[in-house]
Amino acid sequence: MRLVILFFLISFTFFLTGCSSNKEPYEGNLPGTVKYDYYYPSTRRLPPEPVYSRVMWVYLPKPVGIETKNDVVFLRRIMSFELKNATLEEAVNAISQSMGFEAVYPRSLAGRRTSIDFEGSVEDALEKLSLDTNTRIKVDRGSRTISVFDRKIAPRIMTEDGN
Repeated sequence: MRLVILFFLISFTFFLTGCSSNKEPYEGNLPGTVKYDYYYPSTRRLPPEPVYSRVMWVYLPKPVGIETKNDVVFLRRIMSFELKNATLEEAVNAISQSMGFEAVYPRSLAGRRTSIDFEGSVEDALEKLSLDTNTRIKVDRGSRTISVFDRKIAPRIMTEDGN
């Protein structure tokens, strides 16, 4: 029993004094190691309140916008068209290619004959062509198409039931 008590006293003494030291922990980098600085990401959602000091806010540069005026005249490109005894298909394709558009027309109207000798804007040439061939011509700038319709086909609004 004495041995057991002695063993516990000695082990208790080593336990209390065995792991202590008087040295301060080493604060610098050990040779061969690298110290990393970690910066936490910002969690602020709004800019800080303005502080009245020498520090100023500087806005990033933006591209200068185009100054427009409402009274600017719309300039139309003047073109010259001369087609003798041509079909509607040839005339519409020639005008649409000059604009960089695509021509859409039914085959039943493609064979109509017309003659154009015109100098002016493309819109005026299309209007003259439409009167000459008894058709309606619609220019869709969004899809870049020129559509040709027969004047006999009247546009109508479809209702929800299809009539």
